[in-house]
Amino acid sequence: VYKRQGLDAKEAELTRALIQAMDELARSRGSAFALVVLPQGSGARLPAGILEPLNEAGVVTLDLSGKEADVFPRDRHPTPEFHAQLAAWIAGSGVSDLLR
Repeated sequence: VYKRQGLDAKEAELTRALIQAMDELARSRGSAFALVVLPQGSGARLPAGILEPLNEAGVVTLDLSGKEADVFPRDRHPTPEFHAQLAAWIAGSGVSDLLR
């Protein structure tokens, strides 16, 4: 989770490299890996320019950042209903088909 408004190029590159390394490690062990970008209201943000290179490298991504987030106002944690909505979005996305 990034709390600052932006990351510099070095930090963005490190983030991309770490996510790509996680994907490669999972694949090398016969496991699946997907990056799910949560809605902005949940407090999670992924810097611009990260998803495109990951997709080009074959990392499965699901960008939910444009969806409406239902969180508790005092601490920004997802409500139970929002957890259920996230599960429905992920299940309906077809991302699991890409992981086979």
